[in-house]
Amino acid sequence: MTGLGRRFGDRNEHPSYQFFDRDPNAENDGPAIRHNRLEEILFVWNGLMLILIAILYQVWRA
Repeated sequence: MTGLGRRFGDRNEHPSYQFFDRDPNAENDGPAIRHNRLEEILFVWNGLMLILIAILYQVWRA
């Protein structure tokens, strides 16, 4: 890891997978809620990837 990566990585106390872990500020944060949170992030990620692929395809065909 580079010095720059270490510098910004150490600024955050929480690990990068904090979205998929238990949220201490939320009530009733059970496995089903965490699963829904993961699905929501994956839907957004997949949508962005589809848009990127469509743009790349259009550029390729142009």
